[in-house]
Amino acid sequence: MKRIIGRYIGSKPGNRVVCIGGIHGNEPAGVTALQNVLSYLSEHKIEMEGELIAITGNQAALNKKQRYLHFDLNRLWHEEQMNYVRHALFEELKYSEEKEQKELLRLFDFLAVKEGILFVDLHTTSAKGGAFTFTSFNPIAKDIATKLPVPILQKETSVLSGTTLHLFNDLDCCGLAFEGGQHDDPSSIANIESAIWLILEATGNVTKDQIPNYNEHYQRLVAVGKNLPPKLEITYCHAIIPEDKFEMLDGFKNFEPVVQGQVLAKDKNGEILSPSNGLLLMPLYQKLGEEGFYIIKSV
Repeated sequence: MKRIIGRYIGSKPGNRVVCIGGIHGNEPAGVTALQNVLSYLSEHKIEMEGELIAITGNQAALNKKQRYLHFDLNRLWHEEQMNYVRHALFEELKYSEEKEQKELLRLFDFLAVKEGILFVDLHTTSAKGGAFTFTSFNPIAKDIATKLPVPILQKETSVLSGTTLHLFNDLDCCGLAFEGGQHDDPSSIANIESAIWLILEATGNVTKDQIPNYNEHYQRLVAVGKNLPPKLEITYCHAIIPEDKFEMLDGFKNFEPVVQGQVLAKDKNGEILSPSNGLLLMPLYQKLGEEGFYIIKSV
């Protein structure tokens, strides 16, 4: 799999939108959605402004269809780690994710020198239900996120360390992440594709009439965000390590209401109870991961 999925340069100057698919290797939906959007732009010769650049994240993990091989690539974007990888020789790097990170940093550093740039990190979750977005601290990124009719998760960077949003903040660039649904659900590809089109409209790269079936894209996201609070924040993160032998109870979905004391999971020490009332987010139904679940609330 190539690092550059594709690039479409418009006929007029405008913003640069850089989309990353597959920062986790078991989340290929973003890659497929980007391929679909690029194919339409090329086939119909859309006279967009600016450019769309689509890249892959963890190539080695994508090839093996695993979340990661040694380390979670979406937890490595903190200052100390980035400084080490930037200055180390490629052959000095021991682990696959460090090599992926070095290649990506070279690309990100090159792309970020341009004014009017937006980075978009595309994801899916192991649980069913819902799509949502979260952004860097940049106010323009937050404004773009409001153009997507799905919930916005606030203060994500204060809870999770080393995600791509930390990188986008470090680069002083607009950045947002979009979670499109469950990994293996075909509708997740459609959700991400719709989000890409609406983001391109929000950045001024394309107009509504240039987007195929615009109303379908918009209404698709309206449907997945229906009856959900527009803005949420994380109140609790259940961190885990492999030695915990964490196991989520079956049947939970994203945004499912839970109550304090409800049994959510179990590990080597017994039952794990919800610490508070709220909504459940990203319950872990995959082998690899550093968080078992989150509790969120409306703000």
